[in-house]
Amino acid sequence: MPCLPQGLHFCCNPRSTCSFKLSSSSCTDHEESVFQQRARVGLRRCWRSLNTNCWARDLDKGIGAGRPGEASNKVRKQPLDRTCRTGSSIKHLKDRCFDDIIEKDKLLKIVLCIKDLLGAEPSRSMTILDLGKNKEDLGFKGNGRLVAFLKRYPGVFVVHETAGFGNLPWFQFTPEAEAAFVEELEVRKGMSSEVVIKLQKLLMMSSDRTLLLSKIAHLGRDLGLPDDFRKSFVNEYPNYFRVVGSKCTLDSEGPKLELVRWSARLAFTEVELKAKESGRDSVQILESSSSKGSRLSKFDEVDCPSPYQDANHLHPRSFLFEKRAVLLVQELLSLTLEKRLLVDQLTHFRNEFKFSKKLHGMLIRHPEHFYVSRKGSRDTVFLRRAFQEIHIRGQRKEYCLIDKHPLVLVKEKFAALMGVDCVASSTRKSPGSFQGKGTPAQARTAPAEGFATTKDPW
Repeated sequence: MPCLPQGLHFCCNPRSTCSFKLSSSSCTDHEESVFQQRARVGLRRCWRSLNTNCWARDLDKGIGAGRPGEASNKVRKQPLDRTCRTGSSIKHLKDRCFDDIIEKDKLLKIVLCIKDLLGAEPSRSMTILDLGKNKEDLGFKGNGRLVAFLKRYPGVFVVHETAGFGNLPWFQFTPEAEAAFVEELEVRKGMSSEVVIKLQKLLMMSSDRTLLLSKIAHLGRDLGLPDDFRKSFVNEYPNYFRVVGSKCTLDSEGPKLELVRWSARLAFTEVELKAKESGRDSVQILESSSSKGSRLSKFDEVDCPSPYQDANHLHPRSFLFEKRAVLLVQELLSLTLEKRLLVDQLTHFRNEFKFSKKLHGMLIRHPEHFYVSRKGSRDTVFLRRAFQEIHIRGQRKEYCLIDKHPLVLVKEKFAALMGVDCVASSTRKSPGSFQGKGTPAQARTAPAEGFATTKDPW
């Protein structure tokens, strides 16, 4: 056992508290600090040799020069587990094909937002100054960056910088983008019956057959709802919906949309409806991919409850409750245009659809039905059965929607126009508009068919 420095006495009581004191009371402060430092080293060696962890813990608390717990904080950090685990020990495996869809939509979302702003103008034209009023919503800091962004996609926008005296720089659609926008308006005019069915199914899956209009508005773009559905659309169908609640009451959460009449014809999932259309009698609503003996194998043995049935009597920790939640999320995603939603949008309906508090973990726990992408600022959940693989020689595989909505086809047209280069669009510009720098005059000819797609739109 190592010896203590001279002039120090070691004391230990039955309660495992240790202390030391100087034998001489006439020593200076410098000598006392030296003695304390030597005592600290000597006592640690002594207690380590005796393998007394309790004494070492008391030493950390007792000797610290007025800083209790100083040595106890110096604990080696354990490496963090970067895999996301749920209650059933399922890891979150990345799928780059779904992540690529999120990456490609980053710039396309900005173009579509500008398209909506430009389409709201009666003349289908807008000054750069008016567009700059929405630059924060678009993610830009200055109007100069907006002009550069518009010039980056000459297949969608035509920028007029050298306007006449007294006029501000402005921009408008190209003829091809104008045609795609008109096609979108025509598609939306014929979606009234489809929107009514979607709203009916949403209300039928809720617990009390009512939903806040403000929450439905969060899903408006994903479901393809018209912009005026809160003001005029729901009032056009009094046989199906009615708005309850006052807008002026401060205590209420806001006006709600209530289901007037239950439709037994719509109380079936998308899988069941497709099975009836194809003439099949039996159908497997949920596909199983779990191994025998696991926790999810017991989940597969439970009968499939309908997401349109009342779930107030189900226990939150039962397999039946979780199976209904899986079916309900599948039905919600099937109602969307692109078969995906933000996870935050689902959590907004936790009380209305009786979701558990660990909804994110439930989605990861069933990778055979969903994929949660962590790309972007917020997580996105995809419906796996709605996508198919596309293999292109020499390229990585991609995922594509099996059944594409007409609005999705219009979106793909704008994505294709984003790939048009300056050479193909220079002949459509007026003499006072922007011309691509370094573009030879011989090359400024429009192609006979289609567009040149030499530039990657993303």
